[in-house]
Amino acid sequence: MENLTDNLLSNWLTSYHIVFNPFNTTYLKLVQNNLGEAVTLAATLERGNIILTGQDTDWHIAFDNQPGTDTLLSNMIKFACTKVCCPEPNPRTCCQLMIDHKTQLVPPALIDGCHNVSATRTIEAAIEKICPEKVVICGVIHKKITYTPVDSCGKPSTCTTDIFDDIPFQCFIDRDDATLGANFRVLGAEVMCVVFERAQNFGKHPENQALTVAWKFAEKDIIKVCIERQEARPKICE
Repeated sequence: MENLTDNLLSNWLTSYHIVFNPFNTTYLKLVQNNLGEAVTLAATLERGNIILTGQDTDWHIAFDNQPGTDTLLSNMIKFACTKVCCPEPNPRTCCQLMIDHKTQLVPPALIDGCHNVSATRTIEAAIEKICPEKVVICGVIHKKITYTPVDSCGKPSTCTTDIFDDIPFQCFIDRDDATLGANFRVLGAEVMCVVFERAQNFGKHPENQALTVAWKFAEKDIIKVCIERQEARPKICE
């Protein structure tokens, strides 16, 4: 109704041809006749704007150039074309996967009431590839295994030793905003759960039957990697 008055919308020979009575309360009554009946309504519906009017603006512009007709029609077009834009949400999305892995223990590990095998883990992850609707992630679990070794002569060491193993992994995350040229970043990567870790392949040491040793270390881990889009997201206009 910008730049319009009651007088500019009245006295068009026939100022309106229909009224909306009743009408859905979604609509806002902008113009009414002297009986209070709605002549022009407007609303925002789903992804657009809509205007309903009983005033024949284009006819009155073309044939008798009534004051206010061109302003009303222009305002209606502007309102219908208005786009209310807001940043598209940039959610954190994640992948989870389970890794089952075994590491050879060389030399073997001493296993008894005072000695066992333990491990610590760190994890790294990076974006490997952006594909249509997919973000491909690669990474590695760096594992340090600590135990008391038994040498080839069957003699246990007086201190522990560390051996290191790297476990690679891959996963992908579904993203509808993964397109050519889009950039994503890894927000975090962690071992969510150690399902189990244990020494395996037990036996007596060939050179010292009094000692029980293990030649393998097995583990099952659940890891989680989360990402988000790095640059500003596109805007959704409704």
